[in-house]
Amino acid sequence: AVVSTQSTRTNLLSVCTSPAESYLIRLVLSECVRALRSWFRMIQVQIVKPFLEPLNGEEFTPSGPIPRHEITFHLPLHRYLAGFISQAINYCGMSLEEVLPSEEVLWCVMEHVLRIQVGIGEILSGLWVRNGFSLRSQEEFYLQGQYCNQCVDLDIFLLQVCVMALDSDLFLTTLLQRYKLDSWFKFGDFASSTQPADTDVQQALVESMLNLILQLVYQRMYMGLSEERMVHLEVVTKLTMGDFTHSQLTDNLPEKPGISELTELFDEVLSKVSDYKQPTNESGQLTQGSYALKPDLWKSEFQPLHVMLRGSYKRGYQLAMDKYKGWYQSQNKTKVQGLWPPFRTPLALNPQCKPLYRILHSRTLHAMLFTVLYKAMRETETVNDNMIYLTFYLIDLCIDAPEDITTPVIERGSLKPDITVAEQEDGTVPQAIVKCILFLQEHRNLPTLYKGKAVEQRVQELCRKLISSPHTFIIKPDQYTLQDVTEALLLMCNSRLQPPLFSRLCVDTTA
Repeated sequence: AVVSTQSTRTNLLSVCTSPAESYLIRLVLSECVRALRSWFRMIQVQIVKPFLEPLNGEEFTPSGPIPRHEITFHLPLHRYLAGFISQAINYCGMSLEEVLPSEEVLWCVMEHVLRIQVGIGEILSGLWVRNGFSLRSQEEFYLQGQYCNQCVDLDIFLLQVCVMALDSDLFLTTLLQRYKLDSWFKFGDFASSTQPADTDVQQALVESMLNLILQLVYQRMYMGLSEERMVHLEVVTKLTMGDFTHSQLTDNLPEKPGISELTELFDEVLSKVSDYKQPTNESGQLTQGSYALKPDLWKSEFQPLHVMLRGSYKRGYQLAMDKYKGWYQSQNKTKVQGLWPPFRTPLALNPQCKPLYRILHSRTLHAMLFTVLYKAMRETETVNDNMIYLTFYLIDLCIDAPEDITTPVIERGSLKPDITVAEQEDGTVPQAIVKCILFLQEHRNLPTLYKGKAVEQRVQELCRKLISSPHTFIIKPDQYTLQDVTEALLLMCNSRLQPPLFSRLCVDTTA
């Protein structure tokens, strides 16, 4: 039934590829929204416009019905909605405002799709083991290569639409609630009651949530990505996980609805990015010929975030990182104890999708990143290496994000974002933050990371030098520890917010 639904959707989307079919898209989207509203009534989902209300005088949380803990991977109406919105803005010349449903419908649609992403994080955390293998099997099908474009990719795009159309702070606060991590990101008396007791579960859920935020900013599958670029990305991603035969690669090539057969470009792309290994006959056993990624492509083409999305149960991601580590060590003629994947700049966005960058200017996101770094410096046992990597990656994207996107597509009246990134006329603070991130990337394999404590006087001195001379000052590892640099990064990120999250932690830039 699932395959039949996908086939029908693919056939319908393949018809709507030019502005002449705009009226057809409007008709289908209208029927999708009508059917979704009817379904919401049948399953007793209340369509409520979320709003903010104060909690304990300073905390904020969305008010409204919180869904029960059911999860389903079969959401055909949601994916019809996502597919036709994508076709409208990428091929039919329609604006995003023309094809969006109402805000109330978007919040309800978001809940079901978000529940899948939260469920995957919980499955990887071991929270669904009593349900046997049925749910894990559904998750594997959901992420499987030939179906991912019509399952997880459409769901990611629908969440991206919600990010573009809805209030970013509300979206992120809802994300914290659904992952049950709102207490983990609090301090003092606010931070205890509901967080899970298992530290490993907490780490896995925080890592899953940070990864989801990164995927929402990074992925371009339904935002105008060309057919050739998509085939190239999928083939390279598969080859980073291992060597595969021709049939194994074609079987895992996803089919994207609305465009021509992807296999037409497959052989051309494969010849450019891979080296062929001849069949072998060892001990009387014939091994088929296989394809391996060209060694020189690891430097420029390895996309760790896309591997995370495609590598089911993290097996594929770990295999890719092992191969990347082997290549890195062979290139640098040295062994490393720990190695971060490279930061990759996202591809250019369809102009219709520029509001996606608003989430990177969200005060809530900045507070989340600050909290992870703070816990890394003060409570090392609660933060793992992957969480730190994802946090630095998001900070890097926040610095580079365009600053001209300030309001959501759907206006929220009095709830318009009133927090923006602090303006620096000379750009010294962003440059200083980038220099800290580059230092931490370069010296990540040192065994002393986050051992001991940073010296406050030395950290303040480092901040002053970075801000006063960001282009000429060089951070030397024999003068400043990794703890010092991380603490300086923490302070400068806090001071860059307007107003700062914690005024007592502002950087003193005076001599």
